[in-house]
Amino acid sequence: MNEEAQQPDRERNAARKRYNRIVRFYNLLELLDERRFRPWRTKLLARSAGRVLEVGVGTGKNFPIYPAGVAVTAIDVAENMLAAARKKAGRQGFFAEWTRADVQNLPFRGDTFDTTAATFVCCSVPDPLRGPRELRRVIKPRGPLAW
Repeated sequence: MNEEAQQPDRERNAARKRYNRIVRFYNLLELLDERRFRPWRTKLLARSAGRVLEVGVGTGKNFPIYPAGVAVTAIDVAENMLAAARKKAGRQGFFAEWTRADVQNLPFRGDTFDTTAATFVCCSVPDPLRGPRELRRVIKPRGPLAW
């Protein structure tokens, strides 16, 4: 594999390591931003329906925002973030399916989800086109793609 082809793998692994390392401080680091962007997240997630794929679940900030009746599959590239989100979901009584996965190479069949949600994930994805292409592949036709 040539140097250019290995770059996304290195960047993904670097992001995984970074988020695994900062998980304990993540919510504190984003406290001010969360206040500012919570209304935007609420508006974005209000469109969620049916089977939802949440990309970059992080520590589970979106759980209280989802409308009733959605079935969320939560993914994150960092296993420590998934563990933190699972713990939070348990405390809040929020049910989800959990998968450690990279949005650039999703382990799901095409046309699986009704809605996708990715809030503040783009900056952590090495290839800015591959993630949205993968989301378009796994979302049902005309499903909302929140990227």
